[in-house]
Amino acid sequence: MNTFTKSLPLIVFSILLTNGRVYSQNFWQPTAPVGGIVNSLVRAPDGALYAGSYGLGVYRSTDNGETWQQTSSTDTWVWCEAVDSSRRVFIGTVGAGVFKSSDGGSTWAQVNWEPSAVNVRSIIIANDGSTIIGTWGNGAFRMKNGDSSWVQIYSGLTDLNVISLCATHDGRLYAGTDGPLFVSSDTGRSWSVDSSLTALGVNALTTDTQGTLWAATNGGLFHLADYDTSRWNPVGPNFMTNTVSVPDSTLILAGLMGGNMLRSTDGGSSWTQLTRSNGLPGEDVKSILFDPLTNDIFIATWGGGVYNSSDNGDSWHQVNLSCVNIESFLVDSAGTLLVGTDAAGVFRSTDGGSSWAENSLINSYVYSIGAIPDGKLILSANNGLYRSTDDGVTWNHLNADYWANLNYVWYWAFDKDGKILGATGRGIYVSTDDGDTWSGPICPTSAAARGAITIDSNGTIYAGWDTLFVSSDDGASWKPLWANQVWIYDILSLSNGTILLGTATGVYRSTDYGNSWSQTGPRFQSSGPFYTVRALEMNSAGQILAATYGGGVYVSKDSGVTWIDANSGLPSHNIQSVGISRKGQAYAATQNAGVFVAENATSIKGVENTIPSKYTLCQNYPNPFNPSTVISYQLPTASIVVLKVFDVLGRQVQTLVNERQSAGDHSVIFDAAKLPTGVYFYRLEAGTYHDTRKLLLLK
Repeated sequence: MNTFTKSLPLIVFSILLTNGRVYSQNFWQPTAPVGGIVNSLVRAPDGALYAGSYGLGVYRSTDNGETWQQTSSTDTWVWCEAVDSSRRVFIGTVGAGVFKSSDGGSTWAQVNWEPSAVNVRSIIIANDGSTIIGTWGNGAFRMKNGDSSWVQIYSGLTDLNVISLCATHDGRLYAGTDGPLFVSSDTGRSWSVDSSLTALGVNALTTDTQGTLWAATNGGLFHLADYDTSRWNPVGPNFMTNTVSVPDSTLILAGLMGGNMLRSTDGGSSWTQLTRSNGLPGEDVKSILFDPLTNDIFIATWGGGVYNSSDNGDSWHQVNLSCVNIESFLVDSAGTLLVGTDAAGVFRSTDGGSSWAENSLINSYVYSIGAIPDGKLILSANNGLYRSTDDGVTWNHLNADYWANLNYVWYWAFDKDGKILGATGRGIYVSTDDGDTWSGPICPTSAAARGAITIDSNGTIYAGWDTLFVSSDDGASWKPLWANQVWIYDILSLSNGTILLGTATGVYRSTDYGNSWSQTGPRFQSSGPFYTVRALEMNSAGQILAATYGGGVYVSKDSGVTWIDANSGLPSHNIQSVGISRKGQAYAATQNAGVFVAENATSIKGVENTIPSKYTLCQNYPNPFNPSTVISYQLPTASIVVLKVFDVLGRQVQTLVNERQSAGDHSVIFDAAKLPTGVYFYRLEAGTYHDTRKLLLLK
């Protein structure tokens, strides 16, 4: 059995294959891509640092940020953190309430919660040891030290979107909302608006060593020195500020939208704006932590991970923390590995993953990357289309925003004449000049999400959403081949009329050019559910690799008739994509555990399926989605399973599962066609296990 640590989520794993047998050898590369969405930073009394990431839980460092280890909250969306005097760590999450750890993150327990208020935006430990939280949409809650239930404290709190909290030395509580600031003098039993602070959107609150209260708002930075008169004074330039830290009476640090910072070393009389020229990453600064013992400053950023400064902010360097969610992956014709993330742009490796270069795209959600046959690269991000002419070192924005910002490209195809085809949720867009100009959509669809496309050696185009279409006249006309109303993620066209579809319910196979179809796998055991297949790739030996959600990598040696898994050494079985290099290496890009490589992809051998070792509720895929998505989960033993979906107000909108199920991997499709656009939560209860996650419906 392989043993893995979690210090570096993005890793390289080698499978040595000799005489048809599989021998596993683990090795970790310390230069893995660093970055990711980090919302919060706290330091415990024992000196340990805790970083709350968005989607990958909490990371812990015991050497002042030099190295980090992922705690057992591996798939939690953390928004805020707090540590009490007993070194207990509290985290407020998006979609699952509050969790607590008393052993440095080795184990986490959910602090009693209900689905009616799950989106926690702020958390503090009050002077009396009570835990107070602010939620989005449900106001503030308090749990006294030693109690086991929450009490809602909202009398007079007319804005229930509480995004910041602070307790002052005299016992007053302040609650910042997306509107005004509120104050309570009776431990939260009643609240009133502090109308003297005219700026709205109070993003952060803190006190300095002198007891002065500071507020970072959408209208700038303010401080309150006199609590009796409640007179707020503006400080510094009128920039929208995310967070503020005031280590002493002279040093003031404020994090800005867009990744810059404001710094004053004379108590606010004069200010310096710190930018990328100082080494800042350019992503929004979400949290600032100052260590009075070492004078180190740490910042949490939205996309760049954690940065550190030892000279009061004059220069910054990125600490070795990798917490990126992989959304797209490509091995191009030059052998370069390109990883697209959900917030940190693109990472690039030219040595098989041993080292990675910093990306030039910031604050970007990269949906897909394609390799144009002339050597250029093209990608679709949340902020438009980009093209690279230097193998991904730099990216230039294309003037295609009239459609690309609304219709993301999920899959690329390139024909022999140099034409680029991008499959979107609205149809296929076409460019004949390397992406400078576009026409379309052709083959329009009403599915309104995702899209897959491929072109075979004869020039036949296959395009799929929840229906597969084919065109034999360069896209001028289309006919449906397969309309099983199951989502298509990838299409692989082989010789002799064989077509394979990677779908939300396994692989579908046709041997007569799409006239008839059969469902072939992969699945958990012979009677288990079919896995969602996100990508299909064929190597030079004719083996087909399937990237599945929940099942890892599967291999077929008979053109997709039968499948065996090849998961020895993979710590995560949620695979986003697979790729084959010119040298024969097979790469598997996991959703949140990094990239792995099998050195000889032509001799991969499968292993037996095993029963999961623990209960797991996986993130739905796709997310965002429209109108359906797949929710997967794992059961270590047979259990009574209840899976329900709630809206943001905690109202139940659908029961997906309510029955006894066998041990193993399970998945269910959530169809939200009759629901409006918005955020929803799904909650799994199985035995004594329960977990809640967030999903986003976009129509």
